[in-house]
Amino acid sequence: MKKLIILLCFLSVTLENYAQSRQQLPKLFQVADVPEATVFGTTQKMKGRFENPLYKEIRQIQFTDIATETKRALPANSGYFQFSIPSGKRTKMVRNVLVSPTKIETMPSGDYTYIADLMTGQNGKGTLILLKEKGKIFGSMTLNDRVFRIEHLESGKQILVELNQKILNSPHACGNREGGKISRTLSHSAKTVNQSCNSKIVRVLVLFTDEADNVSNPNQLAPTLINELTTALSKSKIYSSNLRFQLVGVERIGYTETGNPEIDLDNLVSNNDLNNRRQNARADLVVVLTDGDYFVTGGQILGIATLDEYSQPNVGHVAIVEADAGNVTFAHEVGHLMGCRHDNDSRINVPNLSNTAKGHNWYYRNWFLGRKRYQKSVVASGTTRGSRVLHFSNPSVKAHSKARDNTGTSSRNNFVQLKNAASVVGCYDDFDDMIVRINGPSIVEVGETITLNASVSNCSSRTYRWEVSHDGFSYSFLGTGSSVSYRVLPLDNNNSVTFRLTVTCSDGQVRTAFRSVYIENTDCGNQFKPCFPELRLVELAETDVNKQDSTELSFILYPNPVSEVAKLAFNQPIDDKITVEAYSMFAGKSHRLYQGRFNASNEILLNVSRLNQGLYQLFVTIDGKELDSKRMIIKR
Repeated sequence: MKKLIILLCFLSVTLENYAQSRQQLPKLFQVADVPEATVFGTTQKMKGRFENPLYKEIRQIQFTDIATETKRALPANSGYFQFSIPSGKRTKMVRNVLVSPTKIETMPSGDYTYIADLMTGQNGKGTLILLKEKGKIFGSMTLNDRVFRIEHLESGKQILVELNQKILNSPHACGNREGGKISRTLSHSAKTVNQSCNSKIVRVLVLFTDEADNVSNPNQLAPTLINELTTALSKSKIYSSNLRFQLVGVERIGYTETGNPEIDLDNLVSNNDLNNRRQNARADLVVVLTDGDYFVTGGQILGIATLDEYSQPNVGHVAIVEADAGNVTFAHEVGHLMGCRHDNDSRINVPNLSNTAKGHNWYYRNWFLGRKRYQKSVVASGTTRGSRVLHFSNPSVKAHSKARDNTGTSSRNNFVQLKNAASVVGCYDDFDDMIVRINGPSIVEVGETITLNASVSNCSSRTYRWEVSHDGFSYSFLGTGSSVSYRVLPLDNNNSVTFRLTVTCSDGQVRTAFRSVYIENTDCGNQFKPCFPELRLVELAETDVNKQDSTELSFILYPNPVSEVAKLAFNQPIDDKITVEAYSMFAGKSHRLYQGRFNASNEILLNVSRLNQGLYQLFVTIDGKELDSKRMIIKR
């Protein structure tokens, strides 16, 4: 009996360890099984949303505490989540979506910005923007051709609103106007561009009408839209050193909409209240959220902006965006204020702005359905086929591992246009705001000691606080000087660290900056070969942290993320029976990638082309002995 109890305890521990090693990904959110009509309650404001044709489906959801879950998770899946959305009355099911974080910035208060790539099936892609402010969680999401908004209600509930993609992509959804047609008579003194200014920060003030407040939550929508805009910049390789948009306020404006977008735009450009608010906020651009229901022949206008030579700050500084659309439309209209053109827009002649731009349109093949799926940039014309994604036209940035379309007669794509306009538009009001950046490397090797330096402008006396995080949420204190040194040690399945710098100025201003540093895993003098920890720096092997034994068998997986073929490289030749399995952290299923005798070689090629995108744990067994598992991301 005693032996039986010992055996049962042993089996219990073994099964528990097995389950932990093959742990499934936590869910990002749960969809509540409640009738749609009960989601909002009985307020007239909320009831009106069900009659809005832009709102295709509304679901009540409950988010996981992603900060707590990330800290609790195994290193193999730290920061990664999954979700599924059941079918609705008007929408199809979404199943097994991987949430792969690309940016996690957590403020000392606990508020955070969590931005992630979404992957599903063989080629499905999307972007998640999730914000937490003062206990409220909200944001937006795009997945393939579908667009969602996430909102936190006053009741404490969260809702997932799916928008009508057909209306969002209608030919007239986003418009622009030639600036010369708009009245330039302003009651206050006109702004002029300060020629000595060299700011790359464009300050944006968001105003909203009473009608807009009835169909949305502007205080949640505005920071979401700014983050969508920032995400579109980074996906187009426009970085904060080139251009950064900053939200400087969200305010109500007492303006009565006319139902005509061109008249409203005329009125708002010369509106004294708007321009006074712009002056007080020291804003460069103003976006007004409305609910004008601007219908024209052939569809609905969701946004309109002035398209002019951007050196005229009193003409091209106002845009209108429908508050119940918002997603993608905001970035489109702000792009126009920066001088960005559609893929073909010859009807408006603006000095120094070419009519066409490259890199707006592309497609990828859905091999399962045997057809092409068309996509387009955020500023592409509404008449161009395809769904908009968060990307400004830049032919050098690939989509689905392929170059984007080079159609167009001008090299003045949105990428070039935005970089050219940054210092001009950013100087419409050269407000001397404190600016904080972290200077230092973006890519390092394990064992390397790096130095990060604070770059602070417009503050003569300040204090510093440096911190570091391995998961984006938990931070450790580093120092209080203007610079800090940090030695990068091997991380278990993590390939980056995040540094946080908080600067407090003597005038009361407080700014926080972040910098993520990627830990290189394939450089020991040959960038095409993997580098094992024991072959890195000699002094690293002499430390008592993650000390390596050169005689112990180990392996490295590369490249990672992988698209079609991955390689397993061993630190010594193998002459034995070997099995390689990929365990899906979605469905809890294993896929055998290799089994057989391995004859005195160091590398195995693994074909993963038939596996869906997602997060996998790779298990390698040699002669019945299981080595440490590795995380593998399949991304296309």
